[in-house]
Amino acid sequence: MKPLTQLGCALAIAFISGGGGYWIGKSRSPGASRPVDGVVASDARPARNVVVSLDIPDLRRRLDAEKNPLARFQLALPHLEAWVAKDPTGALDWIAGQTASRRRDELVRLALKQYSETNAKGAAEWALRNLSGGNLNNSLIAI
Repeated sequence: MKPLTQLGCALAIAFISGGGGYWIGKSRSPGASRPVDGVVASDARPARNVVVSLDIPDLRRRLDAEKNPLARFQLALPHLEAWVAKDPTGALDWIAGQTASRRRDELVRLALKQYSETNAKGAAEWALRNLSGGNLNNSLIAI
């Protein structure tokens, strides 16, 4: 084949592949969300600015009474965002006081991220006091 014919074939293949990719992407666009088990993708996450009344001393009593670590985390998770919004250092101190695990480290990262949205300096200071090694480095980068 001559170079001009090769160039023409390459352009035709690129044009056909690009057009096909465009139509596939268009059919899967977020605007065309389909319900999955009765839930639409836009309804999956609640709004972040929802104010939830939270009685922190009562929550702490219930958490301290629970002996099973997994059940304790499951009890804390629904209230964690509101807890961090009201008392970020108290929530972070409670999480850090739990048994070391990947789940605990992930909750610390999530709480620090939320705390840093309102007070980056306070979040960095907490991380410097309570974390070390890779967790500290990763948290400070995220903040």
